[in-house]
Amino acid sequence: LNMGITVLPTNNKNFDIFSFSEEKLKLVVHKNHALSKKTKIDIEDLQEQEFILFNSDFYLNDKIKNTCRNYGFNPNIIFETTQWSFIEEMLLNNLGICILPEGILGLLDNNLQAIDINEPSMKWELGIIWRKDIIVDSLTKNWIKFLQENFLINY
Repeated sequence: LNMGITVLPTNNKNFDIFSFSEEKLKLVVHKNHALSKKTKIDIEDLQEQEFILFNSDFYLNDKIKNTCRNYGFNPNIIFETTQWSFIEEMLLNNLGICILPEGILGLLDNNLQAIDINEPSMKWELGIIWRKDIIVDSLTKNWIKFLQENFLINY
């Protein structure tokens, strides 16, 4: 394997990294949820909320849990799943809240509302990584060069 795509940051010193995508994470609630009228929310305001999350296999799970812990609380997780459609159904039934990447918002049902989160670390960043200890072939070099020339984010 010459390269891979991963969620950043990565602490592995064995890889070179190129960041090619960054987007905000947003709070998603049903339009009838008590928080739906807000345009921006603080993490502390989520302390009493019921969270619906992707399961622990997903980076987003750790990101949300760690951010809440940094604010002095453990999120009240009522359900974890691998299925986006199940998360959406639970949100549509106003059973809790979820935090999702901004890029997914276009797929949301009109009965769901996205709210900005007032926390700079609540972002989703993707990058390409490749091992430092190998000679990168010309095809891989050209692919990396193409991405660097066509995407503005650099890590």
